[in-house]
Amino acid sequence: MHVSNEKDGISVNRGEKAVLIGLSVAILLSFTGFAKTCEEIEDNVLRLHILANSDSEEDQRVKLAVRDRLLEEVPELFQEAEDRESAVEAARCTIDKIRDVVADELAVQGADYGFDVEIAENMYFEVREYDGFTMPAGFYSALRITLGRAEGKNWWCVMYPPLCSSAAVKTEEAFDRGQNGVLTANSDYEIKFKFCEILYRAGDTIKKWFD
Repeated sequence: MHVSNEKDGISVNRGEKAVLIGLSVAILLSFTGFAKTCEEIEDNVLRLHILANSDSEEDQRVKLAVRDRLLEEVPELFQEAEDRESAVEAARCTIDKIRDVVADELAVQGADYGFDVEIAENMYFEVREYDGFTMPAGFYSALRITLGRAEGKNWWCVMYPPLCSSAAVKTEEAFDRGQNGVLTANSDYEIKFKFCEILYRAGDTIKKWFD
């Protein structure tokens, strides 16, 4: 027997309802699986974040000079790291050396402002593309360098695994197949990236209500 519900001139039978429900569940599971993979990526990454003194041409040039110096000298500090936790610990243990590198490069560039170097835990990043891969939004561990007033555009990359240093590896070498699929996703994944970003923002808002 054919049973249908009619509303506003649209007739949907039970079979069609089942298909629609099944499709909705499949889409939800797809987004949920994608979000879980994004979270796994977060748990395996140490990011480098450099914030310029200002957006002036000179301050942006100094930021990039500091970046180049760090990418040349700092990655060796993480050579023995086997995971994100050990990479963070290596950064903590050598933070004085990292400060020395930044201070020396600022002196070379003639920048007369100060700076700060810290290991930031649970630092929020929006979706960002970098040289062939996309990092999903989320809360990451980061080696964070702020230059002077820290009012300029930032620059970021991934220090561990080394995706942007002189000792850079490919994403397929550093992540499993599923995670690499997310990192190298094309524009077809744009909606999923946005979905994860919305989830994180909503979660952060809820967290603040209880802080």
